[in-house]
Amino acid sequence: MVKELRVGEEIKTGELLFGDKPKFIFNPPYKYNPSNAEKYLKVKSITNLKEFNKRTVTSLCTEAKTPDDKNAYTFADVGGLDEAITTLKKYVVRPINYPKVFENIRLNKGILLWGPPRCGKTLLGKALAAEAGAKYREFNANEFRSSQVGASEASIRDVFQKAIADAPSITFIDEFDSIAKARDGSSNARFDDPMVNQFLGCMSDLEKSKAPAFIVAATNMKNLIDPALLASGRFGLHIEIPMPNLEGLKQIFKIHSKNQPISGDVSVEKLVTAMFQNKFNGSDVAEMITDAFFNAIERLGLHEKMDARTFGFEDLKRILISKADFEKALERLSKQKL
Repeated sequence: MVKELRVGEEIKTGELLFGDKPKFIFNPPYKYNPSNAEKYLKVKSITNLKEFNKRTVTSLCTEAKTPDDKNAYTFADVGGLDEAITTLKKYVVRPINYPKVFENIRLNKGILLWGPPRCGKTLLGKALAAEAGAKYREFNANEFRSSQVGASEASIRDVFQKAIADAPSITFIDEFDSIAKARDGSSNARFDDPMVNQFLGCMSDLEKSKAPAFIVAATNMKNLIDPALLASGRFGLHIEIPMPNLEGLKQIFKIHSKNQPISGDVSVEKLVTAMFQNKFNGSDVAEMITDAFFNAIERLGLHEKMDARTFGFEDLKRILISKADFEKALERLSKQKL
């Protein structure tokens, strides 16, 4: 269905809308925000056509989330991690949402997500904050490093203080092992040892506080982390984030392909099985779907129209990702993994 965008009108799923030129696909049932009409009509390019969904069409929709809103994801966007989600609901989401019920319970406010890279740890952290309605902050562990004496420890203290002040909050620290390696017990303290000690102190203080503030650390190498940090009362809740199994890959494929124009000749079962055999992770699945979409553009010759700036609405309706498009993408990505 095609119709002109009108002030205050609801945008329903699957409708194609346009203000002047170009035309965009909007997926969620959001309302048009009249204060940004001029900005919408000034958009010149359709190269980001597939990106205009509930996470990127922001100022145009009164109920949409902003692109930099870290709470834009929910557990529904996370595939293949049902066990991890169940654990996080049990130990984090419910205690935050029902504080009175858990007020006399000692909560484990340090959580370690561990497992191979690109399997959804960061996405899970963002979704956790959204599900709990918590303030979300994200850091790479190396951001805490400083050549100035005491600056690294001060940065860590500041993060914990803000986490408590903004509670309920989720603070996500990626590549935690890079600054939390096991101390060797010798008199020759490593550069990172003061940071490990600072984390130990801050986690102890956090545990004593009543604030529903949780620190979620992620690592690909759990075995490198100092054992004292992995103890109860510190990062005592350990959740494995494994490579997705066959069923997990199906879930991930369904999530990432739900708004894509896929041809009826595509056997999802066979495609997912091939991905599983090639040890695809969640990021690989998303990349393959994107690659297949680009393959469809080229197969249909639409890239030439785009280059000539003659691509139009009728061309948009022709886009359909075929079995051959997926097979070509699968072949390319499988070779990269060798």
